[in-house]
Amino acid sequence: MTNETNSGQPAGGDQSDDKRTALESASIPNLAAVVMLAIQRVTKPPLFSLGQVVATAGALDLLDRSGVNASVLLTRHQRGDWGNLCEEDIQSNNEALKNHTRLMSSYELGAEKERMWIITEYDHSVTTLLLPAEY
Repeated sequence: MTNETNSGQPAGGDQSDDKRTALESASIPNLAAVVMLAIQRVTKPPLFSLGQVVATAGALDLLDRSGVNASVLLTRHQRGDWGNLCEEDIQSNNEALKNHTRLMSSYELGAEKERMWIITEYDHSVTTLLLPAEY
């Protein structure tokens, strides 16, 4: 019979394994974001320039609360992944790429699925991250 705690770990066992596991799981979202960006950069080039990127206070707060890196969303937007848009808005964006009009993406973030918009102006001089209520 072995001497184990309720967790199945040997009594008096090394807690460094638990700490390492906690650190590894904490970095998985960041690692996943980096891998996703690398794959997107290799597989699909940007479709347009973002220009100057700005964000509202509400957008920054939502990014912080949801733990989402803005560059992941901007990369998706720039490569034509428009997020959660209806078919009509997707077609509008696809036409905007040809006609040089405004582009818009919509993403749901966090457990609450809060919506964030990314809008690139028609001349691609500015891209704004904002909440729908801030429009």
